[in-house]
Amino acid sequence: MNFKKFLLVILIVSALFLPVIAADETDQINNSWYWYTTAVDLANEGKYPEALEANERALDINESIPLAEANKTGILVQLGNYDEAVIAADKALAIKAFPLRNSNTSASRKNWGSEGRIRTSWRT
Repeated sequence: MNFKKFLLVILIVSALFLPVIAADETDQINNSWYWYTTAVDLANEGKYPEALEANERALDINESIPLAEANKTGILVQLGNYDEAVIAADKALAIKAFPLRNSNTSASRKNWGSEGRIRTSWRT
């Protein structure tokens, strides 16, 4: 009797979690950041042609990731494709990415207490 309950619990748990695991894998294939990080890992291992392919997949999904274009630049340099690397670097610089945070806003000044404190923090 206990074995049947144990088996039932195992079946229910696997029925709940297996679709989540499968969906996770499908989401990765369509995720530009997954391909970007894969490209970085491959480049760090010295597998530059594979890294370039993974990086291209990231850019195919989302072409407005400056890090992916910069990564492509580095990979192309390692492969000796300098003309293509210059083009990729120009693309990386041309991408209008969202700023992370503007430290010169009035909200930031309130958090720091005064504008003078912000200016001195830049010097250190």
